[in-house]
Formats: sequence, C-alpha cells, structure tokens
Amino acid sequence: EGTAEDLYQQIQKEKKKLEGEVKEVNKEAKEEMEELLNTCTAEWTTQNGVYGRLITGLNGNTIFFPATGYYEGNELWGNDNDGHYWSSSLDPVYTARAYNMGFFFGDIGIGNDHRCYGQPVRPVYSPHN
Repeated sequence: EGTAEDLYQQIQKEKKKLEGEVKEVNKEAKEEMEELLNTCTAEWTTQNGVYGRLITGLNGNTIFFPATGYYEGNELWGNDNDGHYWSSSLDPVYTARAYNMGFFFGDIGIGNDHRCYGQPVRPVYSPHN
C-alpha cells in the first residue's frame, strides 16, 4: 500500500505511456491513408448495388469504400457521390479536428474535419507479429 502521492505518480506514468502509444497509432493511421492514396489506384465502381471507390494496391489487394456521404448535424450531405472516412489521427494543433480520407466526384485526398461530423470508419484487420 502506498500513499495517495505514490498512486498519483503511478497514474501519471501510465497516462504518459498511453499518450505515447496513442500518438504512435494516430501517426500511423494518417501515414497509412497517405500511402494508400500515393501507391494505389482508385476507381469508381458499384459493388452489390452500392456505389463507391475501389482502391487496388500494388499487390492486387482491394478495399471498397462506399460513397456514404457524411452527416453535419441532422443533415446528410453527398450521399451516393462522395465519402469521408475517419482515421484515428487527430490534428496535432487543433484536436477538435481529425484526419480523414475523402473522395467526391473526381477528387480523392486526405483532409481534416471537425470530429462532430458524422463520418464512417472503415476498419481494416492487420495482424500483429
């Protein structure tokens, strides 16, 4: 059993450790999106009746991003012609914003938006060694 100060110091150590881990994950997520856009091809297509972007990697693997649009408040914008997908990367300066991958009409890119916007997440399984 320790003192309240000992407990506080232990909590601060754990918090610092977790913050470092979260920063690394955040950094990786944005970098992975950038790699996706810089090294892969993207085309508009329909899969199972859903319109969206099919991204194909150099190895031939694909991932499909439906054109879901996004919510701003109670209003749906861009349904069926654009999509915005959150990463887990926060803007390092303004943490009320997070990085996302967005596509609309002919454009595709990385941006950031206020985290209050309703944008989907496209989870990708990556086994850890």
